[in-house]
Amino acid sequence: MKDKEPIHEKKFKRMSKRSLKEFNIEEARGWTIDRLQQIEYRINAKIIEYFKPADKHKFEKIILNSSILDIGSKLKILRNTETVDKQTIDKIRNLAAIRNGFAHAPIKDHIRMSVDTKLEGGIDKTSIVVQSFIEVMNSQGDIKSKNAFDYLVEFWTLNKEIREKI
Repeated sequence: MKDKEPIHEKKFKRMSKRSLKEFNIEEARGWTIDRLQQIEYRINAKIIEYFKPADKHKFEKIILNSSILDIGSKLKILRNTETVDKQTIDKIRNLAAIRNGFAHAPIKDHIRMSVDTKLEGGIDKTSIVVQSFIEVMNSQGDIKSKNAFDYLVEFWTLNKEIREKI
């Protein structure tokens, strides 16, 4: 008789990173998508609480389904229910824009090198700085290049503020 095959769980492990600096590009993309989805769940709960549908599960599964209503549409509903202040809604819009940047825009490394040849003792000083940049389009249609890590920190800050309010 053959030994039994080991059981392999078919589930994802929870993230173990403790700092944004530990993320690689793929983890930063996934984290921003996941965090905005968590905010969207909270928005769904606010809408359900306001409208009090007879069948909450079906209402969420069908009407609030992201393929039916995107987050922008849900924010319009939320704004008209007056259950969340306008500043928070604007911050969620900004959060969604950053998430879209991470989800859809390329992230490229830029290298800046400087050489100082006028140092005492005749020894050149060379410094090399590598930074990751993401190109995103703003609401006016202008493409802007942003430091990807700074953009991720901005997302983290907004996410924290929003989670405390909704």
